[in-house]
Amino acid sequence: MSGEEGFDTTVPRRLVHRESVAEVLLTKWTRRRTGDFWMCAQLPRAHAFYQPEQGRVDPLLVLETIRQAGLLVAHTGWDIPLDHRFVMRGMSFAVDSSALRVRDRPVEIQLLVRTRDPRVRPGHASTLAVEVELYRDGDRFGQGSGSLGALPPAVYARLRPPRVPRQLAEERPHPVAPGLVGRQDVRDVLLTSVNKSNRWGLLVDATHPALFDHPVDHVPGMVVFAAMRQAVRAVVGPGYLASCQARTSKFVELDRPAEVSVLRTAGGLYWTAVEQDGARAATAVWRVDTGSGHSGPVS
Repeated sequence: MSGEEGFDTTVPRRLVHRESVAEVLLTKWTRRRTGDFWMCAQLPRAHAFYQPEQGRVDPLLVLETIRQAGLLVAHTGWDIPLDHRFVMRGMSFAVDSSALRVRDRPVEIQLLVRTRDPRVRPGHASTLAVEVELYRDGDRFGQGSGSLGALPPAVYARLRPPRVPRQLAEERPHPVAPGLVGRQDVRDVLLTSVNKSNRWGLLVDATHPALFDHPVDHVPGMVVFAAMRQAVRAVVGPGYLASCQARTSKFVELDRPAEVSVLRTAGGLYWTAVEQDGARAATAVWRVDTGSGHSGPVS
């Protein structure tokens, strides 16, 4: 698959669990005889939340592309029904950020996607993982991975039965200054000030049209990752995220306070966590490029 024909139209939105067509990044896919997938994706120059940084595409758009690739493979490669509920258990990416420079048109990339450790059982919970190679203009500039679980509706209902959510305090917490976390619009800020070093409250706005593309009963994984990324920005200042390894271990509930923290830093690496009800719900390790924007060769 090559040329502009791979970017003419998006894949069906239901295959990547999006309501808005504008939030669909994958544009075409084909399954090869080897069983792996070749996909195209178009990363917008302007997005309602993921904005360019230092003249390069927001790296979380790469992470979202990998998330969408995993969902598409689950549905089209392993026939997991569309009514199943998916839980992202872990994601990663590492890129040469100089390859993501924004030019005079959207950034068009290709993905080679391989399935790893599939455990797919019709009518039962299933798991699988994907490994992804990233290309732009035929040159490999990075890689990533994702692991997910898929639950039939009845299984998900037992795991998360309907309940009346507790109400948070009526006063909306004060967000940190947008510039502290690299934002311009206060509505895009995901952290609130707390009186602790390198620790913030998680600020969730379930009406945000990009972060909450459709109704959900928990804080989406991409929102959790974005909050941890803002915490890193608050500590390190301007810089480009060249890699991330993130894991989730439990749902982050919408109706209870949660905290985001930078646990430690060393050699350009930043360890972050999200905690709720005294338990750790997600962790991530980020590598930040604060230099010229070229993070070296990708292994």
